[in-house]
Amino acid sequence: MHHFVVPPEALCGETVAFPPGQGHQIARVLRLRSGDEVIVLDGRGGQYHARLVVHGTRVSGTLLGQATECHEPRLRVTLLVAPPRGERWEWLLQKGTEIGVAHFVPVVARYSQPGTATVKPRHHVIVREAAEQCRRLLVPSIAAPQPLAVAARAAAGTNEAATILLWEGARDCPLPEALRPALEQGITDVRLIIGPEGGWHPAEVALAQGLGIPPAGLGPLILRTETAGPVAAAIALALDGERAHASSLATNAYVRIAHLGH
Repeated sequence: MHHFVVPPEALCGETVAFPPGQGHQIARVLRLRSGDEVIVLDGRGGQYHARLVVHGTRVSGTLLGQATECHEPRLRVTLLVAPPRGERWEWLLQKGTEIGVAHFVPVVARYSQPGTATVKPRHHVIVREAAEQCRRLLVPSIAAPQPLAVAARAAAGTNEAATILLWEGARDCPLPEALRPALEQGITDVRLIIGPEGGWHPAEVALAQGLGIPPAGLGPLILRTETAGPVAAAIALALDGERAHASSLATNAYVRIAHLGH
């Protein structure tokens, strides 16, 4: 059964009016017809069975009742990441969403490539479609780009969250080891800071440590930014018992890195 995330205002009483883009997808791409049933999500935690009414590319639906097919991880993972270039940033957003990342915060670091820390309308479409595909209850948010210092201070100022800086120089402290105490204390909000393609400048590592943000590693291998982000998120979710929300690729990477880190 297909899943569609619609704006909250698209729902009115017992009906839903799909936006034009989704109407085209439903009628022309998926070739669904009147009477077919789908799952509709409002992006706020509501999910409903709906029966379609298709007139050309104008598509609406009648809500049939609550649905229970879509889920969210208990652990809320935020990736604060210096985006890689081009399609690799889109890949990170897509796979991070599939794994279970709740929020993305693009940051600008010393070695960030110019113009990479951008948020385009297409990026929001990517995370919405990825959330639909993997049956997420909520669509991850993408914050406006901000300097690393600003993002790090904001993350460090939240006592209810565990914030970790991923750094290849912290090989003696694997991410599972750094996260486990916080998770055992019942923390449900984890913030992982991922560096740019050129790595962290020593001053940036010192800044994080000065804010009380400990560094942790992902093993002896150097991972690309678009790999490190989803892998770190998969590790956090796996440690919290949310293996079902990690793709098989990311979970296998977690197992391999956990062995390498020890």
